[in-house]
Order: sequence, then C-alpha cells, then structure tokens
Amino acid sequence: MKIAILLSGHCRTFIDRIPSFKQFLLTPLLNNGFEVDIYFSTWNTIGYRKGINIIDQHLPDFNTILSEITIKKIEIEQFDRDFFYNTYYSEYYKIFPHLLGPYSCPDSVSMWYKVFKVKNLIDNYHDYSVIIKTRPDIEYSQPINIYWINDCINNKDIIYLPKFDGKYNETRQGVSDHIAIASPPKLVYYCNIFNNIPHYMKQPDCVQCGEGFLSYHLKQIDQYIIRKEFDWNYSIKNI
Repeated sequence: MKIAILLSGHCRTFIDRIPSFKQFLLTPLLNNGFEVDIYFSTWNTIGYRKGINIIDQHLPDFNTILSEITIKKIEIEQFDRDFFYNTYYSEYYKIFPHLLGPYSCPDSVSMWYKVFKVKNLIDNYHDYSVIIKTRPDIEYSQPINIYWINDCINNKDIIYLPKFDGKYNETRQGVSDHIAIASPPKLVYYCNIFNNIPHYMKQPDCVQCGEGFLSYHLKQIDQYIIRKEFDWNYSIKNI
C-alpha cells in the first residue's frame, strides 16, 4: 500500500527538522511495509523565523533538502505577501485584536493556498491508501502510530487531527492545522479550503485565521466525516 506525505509552506527550519521527519514519520511507515511518496509545494524564501523575528528572504537550500530525502514532486513559487494582503485583507481581526492582526487573514490564505497547491501535485489520489498533510518546521519526538494509518484505511470517513491544546480557542476553534491524516477523499476535501475562502470570509461565524477557516470548513461536512484526535508529541520549531 502507498502513502503520500504532503509538505507545504515556507521551508523555515526544515533542514534542521529533516532528521526527526525521517526518524519518526518516514522510517516507521517504510518499516511497516508502506511505499511512501513525498510532495512539497513551497516558496522561494525561507519564511518567518521566530528567533530573528523577521521573514527571511533568503533562498532555501534546496540542494541539501533534496540530498536528504527523496521528493517525488516539488514546486517552488515566488512568495508575494503583498498580493495576499491586497487581495485578502479583512478588518475581521479587530474582533480579536489581542490574538489577530492585519496580516492574520492574508497570511492564513497563503498557507491554505500552499496546502491546495501541494494536493494538486498528485496525479491520481486513488494511488494512495492514506494521505498525510504536514509542514516543514515540525520537530517530531516520537514515531507515528501506525494504528492511525490502518484506521484511515479501514474507514474512509475518518480524519485525524492533532489533539487540541486548549490555547487561544476563540480563534483556533478547537482544532489544529499542523497535521492531518485521512483517506484520499477526506484529505482532498481538507486541502480544498483555499477554493472556499472568498465565500467563508463573508460568513459572520467563520473566524478568519488558519484554524478558523479549517474549523468552518470541516463543519460543512460534519455528517460525512468522523473526526478523531491523535496525541503525537511534536513541536513547531521556527528558531
């Protein structure tokens, strides 16, 4: 059986995260007999780095990345933050000024755009039993639980999301957008948030940020999806 891993967004600290990606995500899948294809849609800049508190405009070291892991398809686009700001700016952030800012909606749209684009790199979703969406700057600290994979294989209506940590629930709406694991039809639906954002931005009950868009999107098909939470030790490392 084959599994697709989708990586999307700025590289950020991906080079430093590759060892944990291989040890705790890629290798356990391979050791359990799965074939794995990796797809990556990213930008031509490294992106936000918390340690220096700026958007690093340097070109990522793609030679090192491609020497460390085999990527079936990679897409590198020019990052234009002004385009997303000019197209998707919204004053909704003023409802939660302590949690959101002027770039919250535009930056979230650019994130979901990349999730949408990496999904489109797959020629035939039906080649895969399960698709895993993740991001480059995650540091994993324990192996993926193969039960989650088999659960998605046996029930096509399941989507696994990270266990919610309870922080900033006003805007995050009880979900995390870091990782998702599901059968192809459900993961493709997950990845199609970008197509719906212009409509979602008109809805007063949709919080206009990354997880707000995700929560609203999933609610549209609650009767067709079984949401489960996984307890996987990982952290976002942007330093």
